[in-house]
Amino acid sequence: MVNYLAYGHVHHKWAYNTILQYKQAILKLYTKEQRALIANDDSYINFFAALKNDAVLSFDFPVINLQPAIDFVLGLGENQSMNLLQLTQKLCFLLGITGFLRPSDIERIDDSKTMVTAESLRLVILAPKEKRAGRPIEKVVVISNHSSPLLCPVATYQTYKTHFRAEPPIIRQHARLPQFTYTALVRNTTDTNRCIGSERISKHIRSILSLATTTATTSSTSRKTIKARAVGSTRAILAGAKLEDILTHGSWASSSIFDTYYRLNRASATNFSNLIL
Repeated sequence: MVNYLAYGHVHHKWAYNTILQYKQAILKLYTKEQRALIANDDSYINFFAALKNDAVLSFDFPVINLQPAIDFVLGLGENQSMNLLQLTQKLCFLLGITGFLRPSDIERIDDSKTMVTAESLRLVILAPKEKRAGRPIEKVVVISNHSSPLLCPVATYQTYKTHFRAEPPIIRQHARLPQFTYTALVRNTTDTNRCIGSERISKHIRSILSLATTTATTSSTSRKTIKARAVGSTRAILAGAKLEDILTHGSWASSSIFDTYYRLNRASATNFSNLIL
């Protein structure tokens, strides 16, 4: 087992957490007594001790400039003048950025429960990744309007819905909990009687988000895919949003989860030099 995991680490560049997942899966193949023997083996102990010491958790994330993506959205013009593909891409991008939503969250929006006002868009997401006390939940996300109609997620949603006002709703089974059904929001752009899944929604988001520039090098093996959820929350906190509001809006269980996995910039909106000196 150690040789197999070491091979994956060296030749396939498996990350530390990936190796731990493989280890747990392999150990399940053995009996309780055999697992105890493996855990006390010197080569096993030394391998994971060395691996843990080398697994430095870096917070040196690339600096992201979202302005090129924003300029692209502005360049699309009025919502009513866009084709369906452009409007769908814009909707997914704005929901992901402003709602701190994953592609799977957008896939699971129960549009029958959506509430729209002039000031906000209230979305209900059926059984997202988050759980409470081990149970699935309905997550509520409220997205406010934007002063610019060209960047307003509420206006974009309204135009998108107007496009399908004559078509029947699409009732879909939940991908992970098939006993639950909901009214899907995002439709296939070539066959509007079908909805799409998180992979296609992710591609819609990346079609715009990929225009953002970063300081990351293309040769970096540790470079991660930029996520709208991370970009939106990081920009909000840099603009002065309260951490408590960030955690509530993104449904993060703790500040450590947001800080470790989603916050892309360690800078603060507070000028500590002026405060201290």
